[in-house]
Amino acid sequence: MYSLRARVLATVSLVLLGCFLLTVLALDVAFRRTAEQAVRERLEVQIVALLAAAELSEDAVLSLPASLPEARLTTLGSGLYARIVDGEGRRVWRSPSALSVDIDYPGPLAPGRQQLVRTRTSEGVPVFALSMGVDWELDATRAHAFTVSVAESMEPYHAQLDRFRQQLMVWFGSALILLIVVQALTLRWLMRPLRRVAREIAEVEAGTREELGSGYPTELAGVARNFNALIRTERARLARYRESLGNLAHSLKTPLAVIRNALERGGRAPPAPDVAEQLERMDAIVRYQLQRAAMSGAVSPAQRRVPVREALAKVRDSLSKIHADKGPCFVVEVRGQPVFHGEEGDLLEILGNLLDNACKWCERMVRVRAGVVSDPWPRTLELVVEDDGPGIPDEVAAQARRRGVRADPQVPGSGLGLAVTQELIDLHGGTLTITRSHGDDGLGGAAVRVLIPEPGGQVLQ
Repeated sequence: MYSLRARVLATVSLVLLGCFLLTVLALDVAFRRTAEQAVRERLEVQIVALLAAAELSEDAVLSLPASLPEARLTTLGSGLYARIVDGEGRRVWRSPSALSVDIDYPGPLAPGRQQLVRTRTSEGVPVFALSMGVDWELDATRAHAFTVSVAESMEPYHAQLDRFRQQLMVWFGSALILLIVVQALTLRWLMRPLRRVAREIAEVEAGTREELGSGYPTELAGVARNFNALIRTERARLARYRESLGNLAHSLKTPLAVIRNALERGGRAPPAPDVAEQLERMDAIVRYQLQRAAMSGAVSPAQRRVPVREALAKVRDSLSKIHADKGPCFVVEVRGQPVFHGEEGDLLEILGNLLDNACKWCERMVRVRAGVVSDPWPRTLELVVEDDGPGIPDEVAAQARRRGVRADPQVPGSGLGLAVTQELIDLHGGTLTITRSHGDDGLGGAAVRVLIPEPGGQVLQ
């Protein structure tokens, strides 16, 4: 079993999650590049400010004032450091903040060149370091090359990046959850017609509805119309089938009765055994076809709900009159309010045949139990008919369900009861088993167990 709605929701959620992850990754890369560019621009500003504050004497000595443009350059541990080297790479100045810190700056660089690197201080603190090569002209004939380097701790950069990533996760996580919820609600709304179809089909199977309703979306309206047409066609076909069999059987029944009466009254000598046997066989065939015509509606997609308790009462009362000379004692045990999904005539046929056989074979007692069981799955109607007779051997029980076969030719009957019952049970997707009534509360005779699942299921043996 799987849910179409769950599969669609899971697929859409995975697609959204993948898109969001790619978007988050792209935004993270873009933000890191933007943040690094902002660091470069800040360091360039610091270099320009240092150059503006620096002075070069006539003897090519570079000096900077004690009060620098950026106060952090004069504070130890501020995270901002600066250094100036000449064209030979000799240090000519460094900021007070870098007195106890050594940094591997890039350089010396040619005038006009810049280089930004990630490096570490001698204390292991990661920093961004930007170096810029400049050419300081004293006059038209004299110029001196210097490389100005500024380094900044990466801690503010990482803090800014962490804040952005946290906000990004909160924003996109909230958006993802919101979209999934909206998608789930949308799917639930879109699936309403399908749930309605499933519910109405179940009601048709259970017999509480004749056909599917109207007002379906365009995509399902044709399905509903075709299903209703199928139900109506099936009902009409079954009605014609039942009527044809009934007409055939009744058309044969009257001539057979006339022939039988003529043979019985026409002369003193009884009819030949083979003639009587063939008449009996033809009469049995007519009864069998009449019973088949009566049960032909068992496979209809629209079925009724027949209370088992009331049907048992009808069959018990009828058989009490038929077997009044034997006077069997009926014990009826019904658990709850079980129902049979199908035609009432089918249930009466099943119960009538089983109880009639039990009355024929019993010594005194017939017990029938009815209820609903959930093992085997699905919910299943259980009927158990027992008697205190001699029972049926296993090899005979297998043959007794065949049409025209009787367990004991000495016992009156046509051999059709169990065959009709088996066919009815098969049409309803059920099973019939014949064993001996054992156990502490067993009657000792035959025990016939019938399992008929509710519509939509099939009993596993």
